[in-house]
Amino acid sequence: MFDIAVVGNGASAVFALLQLAKLAPGWRVAHVTGTEPGHGIAYSSASSRHLLNVPADRMGALPDQPDHFWHWLANDGRSSGIQPNEFVPRGWYGDYLHALLESLNPAPSSFRLQLEHLERTDGDRWRLRLSDGAAIQTRKVILALGLPSLAAPWPARPGVEPDGWRWWQALPENWQPPPANEQVVLVGSGLTAIDLALGLRERGFRGRIRAVSPSGRWSEPHAAAVPLTAEVRAALIAEMRGAATARALVAVIDRYSKRRPWRAVIDALRADSNDIWRSLAPLQRRRLLNHSLSVWNRHRHRVPPTSLAAIHSDEALTLERGRVVAGSDGLLYLCEGHRDPSSGTPLSAALVVNCAGAALANRPRWDAVYGFALRPGFLRLNELESGLVSVRPQDLAIVGACRFGDDVEATAVPELRSQARDLAAEWATARTPWTHTGSPD
Repeated sequence: MFDIAVVGNGASAVFALLQLAKLAPGWRVAHVTGTEPGHGIAYSSASSRHLLNVPADRMGALPDQPDHFWHWLANDGRSSGIQPNEFVPRGWYGDYLHALLESLNPAPSSFRLQLEHLERTDGDRWRLRLSDGAAIQTRKVILALGLPSLAAPWPARPGVEPDGWRWWQALPENWQPPPANEQVVLVGSGLTAIDLALGLRERGFRGRIRAVSPSGRWSEPHAAAVPLTAEVRAALIAEMRGAATARALVAVIDRYSKRRPWRAVIDALRADSNDIWRSLAPLQRRRLLNHSLSVWNRHRHRVPPTSLAAIHSDEALTLERGRVVAGSDGLLYLCEGHRDPSSGTPLSAALVVNCAGAALANRPRWDAVYGFALRPGFLRLNELESGLVSVRPQDLAIVGACRFGDDVEATAVPELRSQARDLAAEWATARTPWTHTGSPD
């Protein structure tokens, strides 16, 4: 019997385990990790060209020490020649999460298995049935499983990959790229497309890379911007809180961004974004998701300048505006501004990779990952069907990007570490630990 089980092995799960060790040190903790290696697919890349898109000194796992990751790099001997505000390889962050987990004392009881079924017992406990047939019981559960795999946008066939990051992570060491007279099409122009373009070059592909997206624009790069003054920021937040519609919110941001650096405007909203979002009616939130999310993501989730510079210097890499859609004949077509394959151009490529990212605005396939809790009714879709809500928040919690929709800032490290801290603090004061010293059943 455990006090709490944390399900997941990515950053959100590690942050939750850290906070439980700090705020509820007497609790017996189970960690159901799943079977995938590493700590989150975003941090499992071995490529030195796949960089975090946030400077190292802001990626700390501890809310009161945002530079903790940077100090860990220094202690590990990796910070030589690197400034705190620089962007470091994603794989280093995976190593950091592993080191944090290994440092926990006492260590949680680890189960490197999949959670297959969740149920309530007669004794008002949770029973977690695992993939080896065993079961564990616990008072509380934290689900930190991240996002489902992307729904395939086209019929499956060789040379068409529906999930760019998972395809990249599964590439064997001896993978041979297409010959230089072939082309690769990347569908998307955000951070994933940039990383995979750089990764393809690193793995030896010398042919043409065509990136295609509805906007036809790369993510914006990081750049220095003088922060807004306290007075201007207060006025901005007041106007945002007073805007009752999606159109009015966008107008406020547009007006301030024309007078001041847009990066400073967006950064000034960060601490209040979730509160402003929650104050909107569901219809207005849906309008923002449908019409403004891609523009927001391009400016909010910025790319390291060195990565974008490498993209711009690649003469065999192009970016064009359009959509890739499947025709009834099973072929893929490149369409401009519409989704009708009959008026598109047939797409010929050795490899087509979907890099569009999680379609949070378009009802992800949550059941693929959270079906064990959705089917029995322990979780439900939120009003926008863009994320999940627990029907038993007192003892079943979800953390991470799956909360998107109730939160608009739900995917970045500052929000994830705060979610973990707030939840651990709330639960640690709500109940004393179970003190049995025998073996858990």
